[in-house]
Amino acid sequence: MKRKTFNKMRKYSLITIAVLAVIGIFYSIFAIQFIRIYSFDVDYHDDYYRNQVVDELNKTLNEKYLKFIPKNNLLTYSGSEIKNITKGIITDAKEISVHPENFHTIKIKITEYNPAFRLSNSGVIPAEAGIQVSNFNAMSDSGIIYDELDSVSGLPLLIISTSTKLILDKNFISNILDLKEKTDKVLFVSNEININEINEVTFKNKELNQTIIFKADSDFNKLWSTLISAIDTDPLKEKLNLRRNESYYINLTTGNKVFYKWTNDKAKDIIATSTINNIH
Repeated sequence: MKRKTFNKMRKYSLITIAVLAVIGIFYSIFAIQFIRIYSFDVDYHDDYYRNQVVDELNKTLNEKYLKFIPKNNLLTYSGSEIKNITKGIITDAKEISVHPENFHTIKIKITEYNPAFRLSNSGVIPAEAGIQVSNFNAMSDSGIIYDELDSVSGLPLLIISTSTKLILDKNFISNILDLKEKTDKVLFVSNEININEINEVTFKNKELNQTIIFKADSDFNKLWSTLISAIDTDPLKEKLNLRRNESYYINLTTGNKVFYKWTNDKAKDIIATSTINNIH
């Protein structure tokens, strides 16, 4: 066989294969029911929102791309569109995975944010803080602001000054939560956290009017060591034993010197030293 003839045969063979492939794809899209999508399986704990997502997604089964390509086919469905519809309803979704469960069902798996703080819907987050302002009511433990679907009334309220330039990144939020967990155990449960314009952070129990104040840029390990040393040293140790439920504040904004004051008392300070009996 001449090479010229062979090249022609190969060319026509490739063209034939390409045409058959296109015909096969169009046949699969428009004619075959074997890979037609009929349902969506949404993995979410709340029936109300899950049913809303399913109802909205079911509407897309009758829609078409470019007015003639059906969306209800495993070859043509849009994973990004499904994610957008789901996120629009389930606003606390952190991650949404979309994949075929079988030849007729699309599986949608949702991973939710872990809420750390309650935010005021009328609050303002400054642009300098690196967070986009929107309608929100919760912040996740990674510093993401979003609309939480479940009740956040039991979470501490986070109040941020409009003048702060503090970047609320994942590391900072993690440090705040870790310190809060420790101070909740040894002093009082904080139900409000305030970050002011000079980046001072205040843990506060509003009912008891008890507060702890420290700098946002503190070394949190040293901060905790200073605090635990102070509350394990007289006279602060004795004060806490005798007047634990009275109004007071503890100020940790000045190095290893701890200032404290009970209502109607004069402010005092002690130098925090290492302690054997660390409380965790």
